[in-house]
Amino acid sequence: MQFAARRGGPSILFLLLLAGILLSFSPQLEAKPQEGRFGFGVSHIGPNLTPQISIAWKSSQTTVLEAHTGFSNQSGNNRFDLGGRFHRNLFIEENQDFYFYLGASLNSREAAGRNSSGYTLESGAGSEIFLNGLPNFGLNFSGGFALVSGGGTRIESRVAFGLHYYF
Repeated sequence: MQFAARRGGPSILFLLLLAGILLSFSPQLEAKPQEGRFGFGVSHIGPNLTPQISIAWKSSQTTVLEAHTGFSNQSGNNRFDLGGRFHRNLFIEENQDFYFYLGASLNSREAAGRNSSGYTLESGAGSEIFLNGLPNFGLNFSGGFALVSGGGTRIESRVAFGLHYYF
């Protein structure tokens, strides 16, 4: 994983990771119960990932179901992803949820004129942080492993960020 941009400065991923760590230790965080609420936002922001629009449903204090989709039509490197995740909260704090997740998605890639379609199975742990003054706004970060098919099967490590606004 590369944390420096090509021009020598810190990458956005590194800055988001640093902000997430600092926010997790802030004493001024405060959460509002989110059971039965829907969240809308973005997910899978990270290196070599396609940023995705996502919808999360907190069915209870301990479970979250998330659906996400994203695409990129960068010249010579088209991508499309459609999938879902199940989060199970392990520790519930006043301002933060710590969770374990399982996810699956279908993906399609076109790179250098070659098409490949496949699936991704992922698992890992993460955290969602709620800010003081914005109790419906959750910042999340997660890390784990993924089994990716399409163009050859491989195992990848993943670090991702996202945010949801709960209605």
